[in-house]
Amino acid sequence: MNLTRMRKFGLKRRVVQLKKEFEGRIPWADQDLLNILFSRHPERIFTFTCRWNYREEHCAGNALCADGPAAVVHGSRKQVLEQLEPAFTILHAAMKKVSK
Repeated sequence: MNLTRMRKFGLKRRVVQLKKEFEGRIPWADQDLLNILFSRHPERIFTFTCRWNYREEHCAGNALCADGPAAVVHGSRKQVLEQLEPAFTILHAAMKKVSK
């Protein structure tokens, strides 16, 4: 996100308004609010290829990311912490060593 552009766009004000409008109907909170906001303002979002949001699903079945090697790994739903996907768990352990 370009924070300067988001501030100029009034991101906080718009998200607060959406939160009031959709109170009690958004199970994923911030993700739902951003999805609603950008569905109303698609010109405000840049969609990356799967290479820039490599997820655990890309390791399963036919859901391969053929865009090139992973540039950013998205460790969602605790798969790196609960060792649900071995490749992600190994990557997470290696990154922890680098960050020490």
